[in-house]
Amino acid sequence: MAWCPEVGDLVELTKDQPISGVKGEWGKVYRVDPPGSIIAFLSIQMAGYSRSQNAFFASSTSVPVWDVKPYTPE
Repeated sequence: MAWCPEVGDLVELTKDQPISGVKGEWGKVYRVDPPGSIIAFLSIQMAGYSRSQNAFFASSTSVPVWDVKPYTPE
């Protein structure tokens, strides 16, 4: 069965996102639309460690679920 992220899950981007995210960045899911779907789109609050302190985008929205994987800290 395919993995379905839920609100609160930590995820890592596996592909660059237009404007708002770079492959390898990670953050916490704060919205799943539609919930529980394997074809959902996510809104992610990015952790910000790879961004400057005054970066314009602090979150990525409309990220397809197939462009993320579970984040596992090293």
